[in-house]
Amino acid sequence: MRDLHALAAPVLLALLALLGLVAGAAAILRRAPPWLDLVRGVLAVVLVAESAIGLALVAGGSGPGESLHWLYAAVAVVALVLAGAVPADAPARQRAAGVAAAALLALV
Repeated sequence: MRDLHALAAPVLLALLALLGLVAGAAAILRRAPPWLDLVRGVLAVVLVAESAIGLALVAGGSGPGESLHWLYAAVAVVALVLAGAVPADAPARQRAAGVAAAALLALV
């Protein structure tokens, strides 16, 4: 499980960066692709799964090297989930900007 957790982290970071760039460009262009929120939702689910693997590792006695890991994992999950709270009838620029901000916050 530790290997899966370690392998998934850089993949998730790359996907979050790509999502942030695409959503940022969509916000600037004032048009969000219809699949943007779907991708955000899928990444949120994958991030929750990655967090569950991390919790299973902790339950098995193998916690994170630094306690800050707990904070940034929680912030990443909450940011992507909250980005989905932007109403569907909101302008495309607002929806895309919310996703871009969430993805970038999740990267930090």
